Amino acid sequence: MSFFCSEKTDGFNSQSARAILRTLRWLEAHVYPRQASAPYAPPPIMQIKCMKNLSETPLCVVLLDYTVKFDSQVPWDEETGIPYKVDVSLSFEVVYESSDLPFAEEIVVHGGR
Repeated sequence: MSFFCSEKTDGFNSQSARAILRTLRWLEAHVYPRQASAPYAPPPIMQIKCMKNLSETPLCVVLLDYTVKFDSQVPWDEETGIPYKVDVSLSFEVVYESSDLPFAEEIVVHGGR
């Protein structure tokens, strides 16, 4: 996934750089901390749509990790200190409703025996 802002006016660039920064902060807030020191909390579950690659229906996932690569070949916004283009790699784990798991009905009816 890439976030790219084309160079236009100064006002547009600052707004676009802030939009990139907001998106990166949103990712940071939604990544599931595997090594959390606090008591267990359920992970934030997101829905992504993969178009016709995987399915027409949304896929429920947990964001496990992300990495950001800053492009040194594009201009950087002086106000925010980030470039107008960043590449983001995301790692997800798919989660399913319990009713969609294999043998779910047997577990409910027979208690998993």
